[in-house]
Amino acid sequence: MYGKWITFEGIGGSGKSTQVQLLYDWLKVRNVPVIKTMEPGGTPFGQEIRKIVKAPRSPKLYPFTEFMLFEADRHETIKNVILPSLNEGKIVISDRGIDGTIAYQGFGRNINIELIDMMTNKATESLKPNLSILIDIDTKIAQKRIKKRTDAELDQFDLENIQFQDKVREGFIFTAKRDPERIKVIDGTLTQQEILEKIINLFEKFVL
Repeated sequence: MYGKWITFEGIGGSGKSTQVQLLYDWLKVRNVPVIKTMEPGGTPFGQEIRKIVKAPRSPKLYPFTEFMLFEADRHETIKNVILPSLNEGKIVISDRGIDGTIAYQGFGRNINIELIDMMTNKATESLKPNLSILIDIDTKIAQKRIKKRTDAELDQFDLENIQFQDKVREGFIFTAKRDPERIKVIDGTLTQQEILEKIINLFEKFVL
């Protein structure tokens, strides 16, 4: 049996990481073979990249440098984590995935979308998630949530201004509109339990 790959997307403060853990726990209780990973950071090499791209720094990385680091991390995760796990018949849950690059580096940093698509296809060997869950939330609400984080929890993307966050959200909505069969949008203002129930319904419909 070949496994299935699910990604979670959304702007910072959307609650996606919480839902990654909740779905993972839900599957583990039911003895479903599942692993969770993240972008960036799915491998030891990726953890080093994560430190580089997430850490607040001055001057900032050039947008193209940032973009290529994400793609390098993605390729390592695909080859070392995702493909082997899928071949073992596991469910792979990823905290962020291919759509985040369109949103953050494409819409947020103005990297050409066609270039992103080309490099992502190379990095993933044209593999796409079976299901991508976009937890959509207004940027102002997300910013209020982010302000409750400690300094240690904040990364450079959290510290970007509201105009940047608006562009990123626009990018995620763009990805959902161009691939509606794969990307399903959930209202991030619902309760954690309501969001989880919707995710489970999507999982049972599109993955099982």
